[in-house]
Amino acid sequence: MQNKPSEERLAKGAYNWLRISPLLTIITLYIVASFGIGDEICYSNLSLCGEYDYYSPIAGYINVGLGVLVSACWHLILLQYVNNKDSEFVRKHGKQALTYAGIRTAVAFFGVLIDYLLNGDGSLACFIIMILFLLWLALPNLGMEKIKKELEANPNISRENAQVQPNISAEVLSNEVIDLTKEKAEEKEISMENKQSHQEILDSILANLKSTNDADRKQAIEQLREINFSSPAIRSLLEKMSLQDSNNIVRKEALKALSLPSNQAVQKHLIANQLDRGIRFTILNEIKKWVSDGLLNEENAEVIQSRYDFDF
Repeated sequence: MQNKPSEERLAKGAYNWLRISPLLTIITLYIVASFGIGDEICYSNLSLCGEYDYYSPIAGYINVGLGVLVSACWHLILLQYVNNKDSEFVRKHGKQALTYAGIRTAVAFFGVLIDYLLNGDGSLACFIIMILFLLWLALPNLGMEKIKKELEANPNISRENAQVQPNISAEVLSNEVIDLTKEKAEEKEISMENKQSHQEILDSILANLKSTNDADRKQAIEQLREINFSSPAIRSLLEKMSLQDSNNIVRKEALKALSLPSNQAVQKHLIANQLDRGIRFTILNEIKKWVSDGLLNEENAEVIQSRYDFDF
């Protein structure tokens, strides 16, 4: 079964549609205008279009105006993002993209109307086309920039290239436990028999962390304090619980559990070979600046910091 598209991908999809939609809207405008509906209207009601020698330009304005309105219907495709049931983030950017589409349509339509009122006979066309071209370039990029800033400020938004934490095998788990034991010399040596039971313990803790019962989740976190090993799946779930759990006490305890030596060892195993200490120190300083500048709230900052401060 395929995974659902990430929130980032869906939100960007709305702005990408704005980039390609002119291919369809321009063709549609041309086709609708070529139907000559304005000519039919003026032929059937000359009083609506003025004198006979004047109705032809008015018919042209009607043709183009109808073409603009009909071609704008392509933007209704953006409603799939506006009405997304799973993500407020996607809905927000779907509405923003639809607003941008409305701005472009309004510029085109009122450009035709103003040209008619000023008797420009199409003289404003080049100016309107230039404005539409600039809007086509600027608005999707503006939307993409907003997405980028929100992704930096909110780690809970699912990313396009986010890597899902794999279910850890008993062999990988044993290696991590050995690493932790070496780092913590005061910990007593773990026997092979105990290693074989670690997976069962972690499976039980993970199941309780996913429980809808507050007491089960609290007990699972307390059990983590009594052991000296953990797993990527558990640490990842603790991050989400520290921000999203419905129980305030559980959220606080989950955040504290991220600082346990066992969970720090898991994070070190995952990231130490990818980012050296100097880079992580720079990231931690940047996080502090984001908080002080109001770009990131304290709760999210603490969770993000726990990914990089395991050896500071």
